[in-house]
Amino acid sequence: MEMLGALLMPKFPPNDRYMLGWTRSSLGYFDEDSLLMMLVLFIFAQLLILIYIFLACFQLSTLHRKHFNEKRRRQFANFIFRRLLMQLERAVGQCRKELSEKVQGCKDTLDSCTRWQIDVLEAINLFRRDATKVLYPKHELHTLATSCAYFVLEEEDQELQDAGYATVNVEMDDAFLRRLLHGSVMS
Repeated sequence: MEMLGALLMPKFPPNDRYMLGWTRSSLGYFDEDSLLMMLVLFIFAQLLILIYIFLACFQLSTLHRKHFNEKRRRQFANFIFRRLLMQLERAVGQCRKELSEKVQGCKDTLDSCTRWQIDVLEAINLFRRDATKVLYPKHELHTLATSCAYFVLEEEDQELQDAGYATVNVEMDDAFLRRLLHGSVMS
């Protein structure tokens, strides 16, 4: 601040009076070097303020997007877990239904068990694919591409709600998801 005050003071004030006591235009007392230095400092200060405002706005939107994407990531993890439960329940229910109807012959029972096994494997593979997207994302959380990776169709979500899985809300942290995906405890 003292440097700026020293730049504003003329080289030789008349009658040893301060700047506020002058009667003539004070601009006439500054030389070209002082005015040029003040102009450069003014432009530099304006650029610093502009850069600060730009970075503050950009950082705020990046943090907001990162928080939003983290929330969607957690919702997607919860969704894939609920979908796995629904698909497994349907497959097991179908197998129980067919077995309880006293299917005639071993061939029909074998076919129904084979269909049940295929349905279970498809459900598990779908869960593994989507759990891998959650645990090992291809994009950083602050990018727009992350929002697309954790997209859930409304029809699929409505299907879960209709099946009664809307209220199932499991806290899906990364450790729990890893245990489900890899079958062991990983820290």
